[in-house]
Amino acid sequence: MKNLFLILFVLFAFSCKSTKNNTEKNTKDYTLSDIKTSASSIEVGELKKQEIVDLKKYLKETFNKDLDSLKYLTISYLKSKNKCWYDNYQNISSDSNKDLLNKLKTKMNSDLLIAHYDSGYNSFYSLHDEKKIISSLFDRGYETCDFMLTINSMGVYLFKTSHFSIDVSNAFTNELKKLETN
Repeated sequence: MKNLFLILFVLFAFSCKSTKNNTEKNTKDYTLSDIKTSASSIEVGELKKQEIVDLKKYLKETFNKDLDSLKYLTISYLKSKNKCWYDNYQNISSDSNKDLLNKLKTKMNSDLLIAHYDSGYNSFYSLHDEKKIISSLFDRGYETCDFMLTINSMGVYLFKTSHFSIDVSNAFTNELKKLETN
């Protein structure tokens, strides 16, 4: 009887074994209507001709990102630590995030650049905006600690003051694709 109870217990334990949830959403087809954010918090813009030329050159030289060949680039940007009400740089040097960038990129339909304003931080995944070009082009002066945007090779972009989100990035990319076809 003891053996039967042990066998039943083991079988029950295996049948209840926790497995990884494979119901993760594929958000590569998301549009703005699919994301849970206010449309009023999203801005659409277009860089002037010289601004896009300067940005492309800077992205290529500093971050090894060729916007013409990428077509779409999402930029997640940490503003200056001095302008934030919490330590928005607390995890920037964390070694636990080494695989994060590659995992994120597999779920996205654009390339990704994570950048930050302040110098003196070494990070595997976030790169220093040395010349402050990203900040000067896109920081709207909002009282936020970070922003994200997705830009196409023609300089048209969607912007949002918020932490990075795969859902928002994919929706932005798909909206830019729609704008190009219209």
